[in-house]
Amino acid sequence: MGSGIIEGICIFLTYIWVENENNPIEIVGDALNRIDWIVIIEDSEGNEVDRFQEERQHTLVTDWTPSADIPAGEYTVHATVTNSDGFEISTEKVSFQIVKENQ
Repeated sequence: MGSGIIEGICIFLTYIWVENENNPIEIVGDALNRIDWIVIIEDSEGNEVDRFQEERQHTLVTDWTPSADIPAGEYTVHATVTNSDGFEISTEKVSFQIVKENQ
């Protein structure tokens, strides 16, 4: 399991191996207050491959499944969060790997 912690905000990956596009990773985040979450998935070169957001949540529990066009390889996930006062911080990047049978 990987994790990133900054200023009372945590993000955890409970599954770090993705065997195919039918096997998601679980992304879990926790904060002291309700915040807006933007979760960003990047490839090994830092290019954004996906992003999604949740608004006004203490806890983020979601799955992410790579689309079929995302190749096998090393990836990272991190979150940028904003509180009601507009204060914005980002978590550390957490690495994971996508493994596909035919690649």
